[in-house]
Amino acid sequence: MSVNHIVVGAYFVFLVVLGEAFRRFNRNLSDFFRAGCKGCWWLIGATVFMSDISSGSFVANGGLAYDGGWTITLVYFVNVLCFIVNAFGLAGWFRQLRVITYPEAIRQRFGHRLELAYSYFYILMYLPIAGLQLWSVAIFTRGIFGFDVETTIILVGAIMTIYAFVGGSWAIMAADFVQGLILFSLTILIAVLCLIKVGGIDGLFGLIRSEHLSHQFAAIKAASPRPDGKFGPVWLISVLLLQVFANNGLYYGSTRFYSAKDGRTARQASLLVAALMLVGGSIWFIPPIVGRLLYSHQIEHIPIANPAESAFAVTSLNLLPNGLAGLMLVAIFSVSMSSIQGNLNTSAAIFVRNALPGLRRLLGLPPKGGDGMLAGRLFTLAAGIIIIACGLRYAGHSTRGVWEELFKFHAWTSPALMAPMFLCLFIRRIPRWGPFVAMGAGLAASVPPEFLAHPWHPQTIVVLGTGVTTLVLLLSTLGWRREPETFKHQVSEFFRRMRTPVDFAEEVGPENDHIQFKIIGWFATGLGCLSLCILLAPNPPGARWGILFVSCCIGGVGLAMLRLAKRHRPSLKK
Repeated sequence: MSVNHIVVGAYFVFLVVLGEAFRRFNRNLSDFFRAGCKGCWWLIGATVFMSDISSGSFVANGGLAYDGGWTITLVYFVNVLCFIVNAFGLAGWFRQLRVITYPEAIRQRFGHRLELAYSYFYILMYLPIAGLQLWSVAIFTRGIFGFDVETTIILVGAIMTIYAFVGGSWAIMAADFVQGLILFSLTILIAVLCLIKVGGIDGLFGLIRSEHLSHQFAAIKAASPRPDGKFGPVWLISVLLLQVFANNGLYYGSTRFYSAKDGRTARQASLLVAALMLVGGSIWFIPPIVGRLLYSHQIEHIPIANPAESAFAVTSLNLLPNGLAGLMLVAIFSVSMSSIQGNLNTSAAIFVRNALPGLRRLLGLPPKGGDGMLAGRLFTLAAGIIIIACGLRYAGHSTRGVWEELFKFHAWTSPALMAPMFLCLFIRRIPRWGPFVAMGAGLAASVPPEFLAHPWHPQTIVVLGTGVTTLVLLLSTLGWRREPETFKHQVSEFFRRMRTPVDFAEEVGPENDHIQFKIIGWFATGLGCLSLCILLAPNPPGARWGILFVSCCIGGVGLAMLRLAKRHRPSLKK
């Protein structure tokens, strides 16, 4: 057993202990699904960031960087702008809706029928997407250790499901913060090692020119260099549209801030995400590009559907010191598990709070008693099994890479589902039936090419679906005057509530900031100390500085957290 294997095994033990430490925080449904609305800004920001990037940033998007250079970085810079917009308005609005799930916000805006429709849409869409994310982790693992893809999907899926089942949102957010420390310290290190390997930034661009890749790697391309239109202007516009809708609408973007203490905390968290996204987007695609320049022969012989998607893993394996490659794998496990667990927790909340009660209403059954904790946990287990099955299906039957599968799926569904939930935040006069008609038109316009035998690429479908959905939604406003006064009052109340600040002491109760600082501080400090043990692994003297850098980053933040815990300790004086 190698040092890398020991590191991975030790980390999973650490993760279980962390989840157990936060299990006692789950006293009710609000605690389990949204951390009781007591999350500090730094904790919310870390979990939003980790759930937003997923392993696709290093697998699917790393493959895009390997093929197309710097174009993918523009997507991350657009994300920065989206979260800055959230910080100056939307993030606070989302928290001030005072809901546990986003379908509850849709009910406030449009009523029960649309709430129920979106509840089932989210659950049905999330499961295959989570399966894709599991597949992407297995691809990264294949590049580092050569593990069997199917076995990895089963093991990681099982660990992810058990963790979400036991810990709830508190455990997920705590793990996100600690895992974010690992991810950032390691990705900074690997980016620096890549630049050292190629002779700095000048050396990197010199190699790109010498390989005649300057045009192919340009960030903005006048035309696509590929027959499928990838990396061209329409492709870029379509990807940017999907990011705007995902980050700024009720359908997905709003859920990230429900756990915040109040609107101010949500806005601070959004600024943190923007800063982290800016740093990440600037450094994460250096390794796959260096992989194209130095290790292409090794990468292209990886036996997966799209070998380019192993570029980040192969480059890391070649440059990281012995032991840190295992920690890098842990970081990729972490970011993927963060995204899957967060969405698994959200899906369970939607099932308990919206889908199940709505179904009972339709069937004429009385409301079910209890707080729903058991139903939420049982749903988590069932959904975890389905996610594993989806991941295995993709691994066994897909002839495309993760990006191609994910983009095709989003091209069909996202414009029709997300555009109305973004526009309804700014357009008041949308009737109750408006989103239904707009969704139907958008889905009809976004039917995948294989069903209609037309030559459209997914990026064309995204643009077309967005245009049709938006146009139909705008036309529906002509029917506003016929809506009953009760509905118009409901819409006014929605916007009033969304803009009313949260009184934390009155609506939530006492804060527990010092406990969050203390528990996470101890775990981060412990992880930093444990990572020092990697210094015992056989490595060249220069490589030990990299191990020391990672350990000091993680442990240093942990010590700072412990210091802040003392500062935030509540006074015993009345």
